[in-house]
Amino acid sequence: MLKNKRAVGAIVLAFFVLCGCFFAFSPYKTAVKLREGVRLGIEDDFKIRESIGKVFLIDAEVPVSGGVSVESLILPVNADFKEQTVLGDKVICFETERLAPVFAVADGKIENITDEKITLRHNDGMLSVYNGAGCLLSKGATVKRGEHIAYSEGKITYKLYDNCVAVDPLLYISH
Repeated sequence: MLKNKRAVGAIVLAFFVLCGCFFAFSPYKTAVKLREGVRLGIEDDFKIRESIGKVFLIDAEVPVSGGVSVESLILPVNADFKEQTVLGDKVICFETERLAPVFAVADGKIENITDEKITLRHNDGMLSVYNGAGCLLSKGATVKRGEHIAYSEGKITYKLYDNCVAVDPLLYISH
């Protein structure tokens, strides 16, 4: 009986190895799309982690102290919003007209721009992530609170991070 279980286990393992090899090296469209999706998912994950991780590199000798900023944040767009939880993170969703202005919620520096995503590092170390926005400025640009930094593609989602931890943006935004 034990030999049969080992044989079945070996066959199942061989099957999964063969399936993995098929998808890893197959020229079929399904396999190519799967590999591309995995690659893009991994790249996006590393970009987010790299961007969020920079909060610890602000000053190596002074520990980063999170918490409430001296000034409260403003809403990123002038529109009605609803708060949602996406993958465990609190986000604010805005339905806007296309090309509606998007504003910097606080002073900071544009850290990263990809497709319709803008990452803004604030002077207090917090990180704002705008999704669904086309940036008007370039990476590295310094911005002031309320400055028009982007335009909406129709739907904006806004996330806020403090010390690499997603926080509820409504706790920091005066509205």
